[in-house]
Amino acid sequence: MSVVTDVSRQWLGGYVVVRVSVTSSVIVFEAHMQLVMIGLKAKSLESEVSKEETRTETQLIMANPQQGTQQPFPGFNANPVPMNTAGLQAGSVSCHLCGKYGHYARNCWAAGNGRRPQHFQHQQHTAPGMDDETSEMKAFFRKKIQKQKAEEERRERDREEQKKRLDEEKREADRLREAEAREARLEARLVRLMTQHTKSVNTGIVPVARTKSPKSKARMLREICSYIDESEDESDEVREEAGRLIDAIERRKGKRKIEGGKALSASRPKTTRACPIIVEDVPDDVHTPPAKRRGVANDTPSGDMLEYIIEMHRSLSAKKAPELKKICNEEGIEWTRKDQTVSEIVRCRAKLAYGEVDDSAHLSSLAERGHCPWAKKWIDMLGEEVGDLTTKGSGIYVLVSPWCRHTYVGRTMRNFILRWSEHVKLAIAGKMGNAPKLHAWLRVFGWDKYLVLPVMVQVSDPLVIEKAPIKRYSPAMNTHGRCRDGRKSRRRKGKRERGQRGVNKIQGRMITFNKTASLIDLLKGFLGSDGQRSIVSSGGDVWADRWRVVKGKVGESTLRVSGNVLPIKMCRRVLEARGTFDVDRIKITSSAVEHGRYVLRDLLAQLWRVKDLYRKGSAELIALYRTASTFGRKCTRNQLKITITRVIRKVHGFEVRNRPRVKMPFSTNIISRNVRDLAARALEGLISDLPIRRYIVARTRVVFSRRRNVGQVIHNQRRWAGMQKAVFTCGDMDLPRARGHVKVRLDEIPATPSFVKNSKNVTCGDDLSPGKLRECIVSAIRPWNRGRPVLISDGDLRNCMKTQARRSTQALTTQEVLLWSRSIEQLVTIPIDRNPGASLVVCPVLYLHACELTFNANPSYLPVREEEGEIIGRMKAAYTQTGLTRIAAWGKGGEVGHAYVLPKDKDLDRWRPIAPATKDPVRLVGSRVGRAIRFMLFGIGDGRHFDLRSMNDLRKQATCIQTDIRRVVDRIVA
Repeated sequence: MSVVTDVSRQWLGGYVVVRVSVTSSVIVFEAHMQLVMIGLKAKSLESEVSKEETRTETQLIMANPQQGTQQPFPGFNANPVPMNTAGLQAGSVSCHLCGKYGHYARNCWAAGNGRRPQHFQHQQHTAPGMDDETSEMKAFFRKKIQKQKAEEERRERDREEQKKRLDEEKREADRLREAEAREARLEARLVRLMTQHTKSVNTGIVPVARTKSPKSKARMLREICSYIDESEDESDEVREEAGRLIDAIERRKGKRKIEGGKALSASRPKTTRACPIIVEDVPDDVHTPPAKRRGVANDTPSGDMLEYIIEMHRSLSAKKAPELKKICNEEGIEWTRKDQTVSEIVRCRAKLAYGEVDDSAHLSSLAERGHCPWAKKWIDMLGEEVGDLTTKGSGIYVLVSPWCRHTYVGRTMRNFILRWSEHVKLAIAGKMGNAPKLHAWLRVFGWDKYLVLPVMVQVSDPLVIEKAPIKRYSPAMNTHGRCRDGRKSRRRKGKRERGQRGVNKIQGRMITFNKTASLIDLLKGFLGSDGQRSIVSSGGDVWADRWRVVKGKVGESTLRVSGNVLPIKMCRRVLEARGTFDVDRIKITSSAVEHGRYVLRDLLAQLWRVKDLYRKGSAELIALYRTASTFGRKCTRNQLKITITRVIRKVHGFEVRNRPRVKMPFSTNIISRNVRDLAARALEGLISDLPIRRYIVARTRVVFSRRRNVGQVIHNQRRWAGMQKAVFTCGDMDLPRARGHVKVRLDEIPATPSFVKNSKNVTCGDDLSPGKLRECIVSAIRPWNRGRPVLISDGDLRNCMKTQARRSTQALTTQEVLLWSRSIEQLVTIPIDRNPGASLVVCPVLYLHACELTFNANPSYLPVREEEGEIIGRMKAAYTQTGLTRIAAWGKGGEVGHAYVLPKDKDLDRWRPIAPATKDPVRLVGSRVGRAIRFMLFGIGDGRHFDLRSMNDLRKQATCIQTDIRRVVDRIVA
């Protein structure tokens, strides 16, 4: 067992540290002791130490009542030394360990640090090493206790969390059950009140007098009390009004006194009026439900039905609970509370007697008959869903009245009937809420004259959908969604102009995509998704985002429609017709580009807005110039770009429409990327404005000219055809001749390279020199240097060239072909007709003689002794006079082609005339007139002409002609 042998204390910073020495033979020698017994002993040890600590603290406080907070025990010494005890007063207490006054040695704190003074160790009777074992056991017990406490705390937290979760689930279930019951009760009450109001409205003009009787008064009081019991969730104001009404009925019989002391009769003074119809009171018996009228539509609540419901509710409210429970057992209705049970019985019996009453169908029939044309647009918005409406959903609803044009569009994430009950409560209480116009109007006009019409049910973004009908139809009682963004609204048209348009001309049905109103938001959500991306359209023609906004924002995105890929801006009718479409590509235009399009659109409509461009910065002008490329028509793009370019040129002095193009002949030793970077650096040093510099530098391009073939290098017939006089140049040439002049095929000339023999062979380019490269770069950036010199170092030019390796191809360069052709440059080298690649070398005398015979000596050609400019001017005047400008404009830069002749391949002595008309100014009008003539020919039938739509029809047409000839001549035609 454990025995406490010594308890010592020590003050450290205002706290008491307790040291306990324990001698336990059981713990030391009996290691098989159970852990439970050890725990019990440890707990008893802790309690004993705690009691001793409390007793010691009391003694210390009594012994030193004047000690301070900084030094609680004067004379405290960490290393106690026996002090001189001479002169001690009689009866005083002193410690023989530290020599201090006020305590005994057993309570000395100086020995509580775990080490006894050296000269008192002989008084210790504990075994050596016992303090270490005790410390280890203390640490073990402490850890075990802490672990057990942590485990208990964790289990306690788990139990608390589970209990809270169960309580929360129970409260949620109760709340849902209560909400459903409240919803059913409120729906029944609203239907009853609406039918009562309909009955009061349909009452005739002639008043009906009722005889007073005690039963009538008692019945009225009973009805009011029953109504108050059923409307337990109404406001306090309603209960106060009902209480005042009951008091007034109680005081109505007899006379009441006023301040003057006279008595006033409760009955009104008699006046002359029509003879009243006296109606006796009906006894409080249960009426038998009337039989259904066959063949008559029950879309509107009739007067018989209202009377039946009122009488049934009155009679059931007068019954006691046991009687109602008996009725519930007979009719299979669950008993909840008296008011709810009565309402459920009345509803079931009315439904059994008259069937369902559809208020939306009633409103639809009224709209179709023309009684409330303002509701037709909402009925049309529902489409085929009029018969499937329910107030137990959530989404977009409309408050419509058959008696008033004022409507209200709202949204809710709860049931429609709950939201409508909130509107009714606020209207009765006189509170404005978040719809002040609506609640004020319902309070004045009457909330019972309105009904809830669900427009869209179960939509994901009702806030977005709500804005579309508000902006389109502008309901009078809506305060949100009608803001014009500070812009002045257009003046309302007069009565005569409004009367010219048809009734309810603006109608339509809301269109949704995947239960989402915004097509833009849907496509944005598709950007980060993978897999199949499809759009399911519900059909309709009322767009939440407006079609113009959709076309400008996502109009470039493409859809797959019937196997074709079409942009969204061309799919409006397809989307409005309902269907499922796959998204092929998504492209969303930024808001900055949209704003720029609006600015440019206003500029096209109002040209005076060009003065606003002069006040804009270079960055805005460059952004507008980029935006101009997004317009569809080419003439619109050109007009906008020309206007913006003119403004930039006048304000900043730079040309942005031209593109810096470094044009070079094709060469294999040029690094085009380095050439482009070199030209861009040169431009950066010439343009100071940062936005303009970035735009122009980004448009820098390097263009290589097409490599020339052998024929383009050596053929020179056009140069010789324009000479007036022939020169004999083949006198000393050793080449084959004809009639004394050189006339030979190129491939028959000795030592002709095989590459040159075919004039269609393409050369492999030239080796471009650094000087030529500098000229090309300077020429490309000349429009932006403003006469300033462009400095390009030779090192930069060398970086643009690569070391030419040994050429492995057999193709010759352009320079090599020119070098070989110098031997025959005094002769005419011309291509041979109908033989691509072959060339003929002749003397100029023979060639000019052939030209004279073909053109001048031919009667088919007439010589004209006028200048080319005069001929072109006379042609233009005749072109304008005949009205051909309506077909096509006069071609600018037109000229008369230079004619020449080509030798025929089979007979080199025969020549073919060539009169090119590629630069003819009337070429465009000629092609259009020819197309019109071909269209006319195809219209009169294929059997009356030989024109073909394509060469593929040649064989078919020839076969048909042969068949017709055989039928006529009865012979074989080959």
